[in-house]
Amino acid sequence: MQSITTNQENCADACLRNCSCVAYATTELIDCVMWFGDLLDVSEFNDGGDELYVRMAASEL
Repeated sequence: MQSITTNQENCADACLRNCSCVAYATTELIDCVMWFGDLLDVSEFNDGGDELYVRMAASEL
């Protein structure tokens, strides 16, 4: 997991540019959180009502 300071649009772009990024979220406390590899520690961010965006292949939709 990695956090950076940016808005949601830039967070999404940063995740999509990195092939290892599997999910991202923007929160009030941490602007942008990206996950790499296994999705771990996701429950830490469920209290704020923030949305988790999981990256999937188009064939999986």
